[in-house]
Amino acid sequence: MPPNSSTSSSRRRRGLVALVLFGASLAALFAASAWRLEAHGLARTREDRIAHAVASMRGVEAEAIVLSDSVTTSAAYPARPAPGVYMMLTNGYLRLLGQYLLFRRFVEHNHARRMFLFILPAELIADIPDDTGGGLARYTYVDSVFTRPDERRILDAAGAHPKREIESRFERMLKTWYPDHQAKPFSLDLFRVDRVAEPLDPDPTPRKRVMLTAQSRYTLERFQESCAEHRVECTIVQVPTRPGVERFDMAELHTRFPGLRFVDMHDFVHYPASAFPDGVHPDPVMGRRYLRRIQAHVAPLFAESDSAWDGSAVAFHDPASLALFSADSFHDPESWGVWSSEASLSMRFRLARDLPPGVLEVAVRAPQVTPEPMQIACLLDGQPMASAASEGMETRTLSLALPAGLPAGSHRLEVRIPRTVNPRALGISPDSRELGPGIVSIAYQPRAGQSPGHSQ
Repeated sequence: MPPNSSTSSSRRRRGLVALVLFGASLAALFAASAWRLEAHGLARTREDRIAHAVASMRGVEAEAIVLSDSVTTSAAYPARPAPGVYMMLTNGYLRLLGQYLLFRRFVEHNHARRMFLFILPAELIADIPDDTGGGLARYTYVDSVFTRPDERRILDAAGAHPKREIESRFERMLKTWYPDHQAKPFSLDLFRVDRVAEPLDPDPTPRKRVMLTAQSRYTLERFQESCAEHRVECTIVQVPTRPGVERFDMAELHTRFPGLRFVDMHDFVHYPASAFPDGVHPDPVMGRRYLRRIQAHVAPLFAESDSAWDGSAVAFHDPASLALFSADSFHDPESWGVWSSEASLSMRFRLARDLPPGVLEVAVRAPQVTPEPMQIACLLDGQPMASAASEGMETRTLSLALPAGLPAGSHRLEVRIPRTVNPRALGISPDSRELGPGIVSIAYQPRAGQSPGHSQ
């Protein structure tokens, strides 16, 4: 039986409606992708987001901007910047030239009083890599990020013409839908960095005259010109490296580029090879100490601690606890609390107000590795207050009786064990860290009838 005309017409209309809906959906997807590319940039890496955000800034008056390779990034990214300081922390694949292009994007429409670039010595004698990952590294972090015609001309002038063809706008729009796992590209704001006077401990290793590549020389010249043009005081900092790594004479570099300031962190401190687990990047303990050296000898680029404890319970699995009880030797927090790296864990804290008579309760554990108990002692402002034996890494609560209470102001709480433990060296676990006492929690219990906010 032949189909009637009304049935055929209805099918054609449904087909047309489906095509229109499909076309509208496709157009909407393209429009959304184009908007995401303009509004958010690519979404492959945190460096993508930083570069795009910097290009979108207008009228910013910064006290300082901070650029770096991954050595300083790994230490500084979790820290809170000081007011007016903008962290633009990336990695070494940008090399000097990529860092300059990032700096240039900022000063086009904004102003900074100072700029700091923290780099490994090797970054001074390394060009943008063509061979690493078949050229994928430079493509990901430089070529496909700095794509404006003026930026391409700078790459060409430096002898760093892209070796791969830059993908089409269509492909770039598709990549804006990559999963974005970096909620905070500039800083995690987890802890603050105190500026504490410490004795200088310079590295005695001789410094060499750096033999710059043509690309490095070109980039430093461009930095010098742009810093003068935009009235920015620009500082390039040679970061700490493990013993045996070649270091360069930064004072000699200043004679060649007098418009730039050069600083060598090795003039202030040196660290053992054990502080660099992978041979390049600092472990968390050394990283925090490195930031304190930056704060003391380079510039106060990080927010200093203004947090005061009120006596309420503090759990050390929360990174925010490190802002209340700060120590140089903390490892990263874990689900139960945090280990220290030295046999004596010394924590600085400030009380917001007087605490009434009561008990300071400190929950601790020792890295137990032998059948014998390990003795744990607790001191407050240098005075022994309590001790206990810990078995099998159990958590022990030490009670520090304070019949006169504790006055407002700065204090120091110490937890000590006889020695540190290295689980890998003892064949216990793959953990190669030196473990000192662990801290689980701290709380203050007022005497019956008192309250934590009571003043004497």
